[in-house]
Amino acid sequence: MRLLLERDSSDSELLTYAVTLINKTLHGLSDQDAYYDQIEYLEDQGMQQIVSRYTVVHCSNKVTCVRR
Repeated sequence: MRLLLERDSSDSELLTYAVTLINKTLHGLSDQDAYYDQIEYLEDQGMQQIVSRYTVVHCSNKVTCVRR
């Protein structure tokens, strides 16, 4: 999580690997309760802010993009 929280992280391959690791870990959980427990934990750690930072929203004219 610290890697994803860093504002100046410019290594996109490492960021992609970190998110892939989280996704594969969540996918491997055995039951739905454990999955939602881990999702809540990630939200408590600030995952929503991380996702918002790295999500690009396209403008209506699709010429420029604005980061949230």
